[in-house]
Amino acid sequence: MSTPLVFDDLTLREVPVSLGGQSYILREGNGTVCAKFRSIASAGLKFRGGTNSDKPEISSVSGVGELAIALVQMCLFKVLPTGGTEPCEEVFIRKLPGRVIDTLFEQAKEMSNLNEKKVQTKPDQDQEKTPGE
Repeated sequence: MSTPLVFDDLTLREVPVSLGGQSYILREGNGTVCAKFRSIASAGLKFRGGTNSDKPEISSVSGVGELAIALVQMCLFKVLPTGGTEPCEEVFIRKLPGRVIDTLFEQAKEMSNLNEKKVQTKPDQDQEKTPGE
C-alpha cells in the first residue's frame, strides 16, 4: 500500500522583494503559470531523429532568453499602498538589470518546482553499477 499524498496547505509561497525602494512579492507559480512556462520552454525546441534506429535529439533551441522575462513577469507583483498587489508589466521587467532578473528567475523556478531535470542522453553513462549487475 502506498503512502497517501496530503497537501493541506495550498497557499502559494511568497517571498518579499525590494526593488529600488518599492515593495514587491515574488509568488510561486500556480498551475496556469507552470503550464505557460513549460509551453514557452518547449516551443523553442527543434528535434531531429526519432526513427526506430535513432533516438530523438534536440537539434536547436530558440527563445530561451524570453523564459526568464516570462516567468518573472508571471510571478512578480507590486505591493500597493492599500496592501493589495498588482502584476508587473513586461516593460518594467525588461528594464531591470540582468542580475536582478536572473536572481528572481532562479527563485521563481525553485519556488514553482520548475527546475530542469538532468536529461540523460546516453543510457548507463555516468551511472555507477551496483554489485551484481
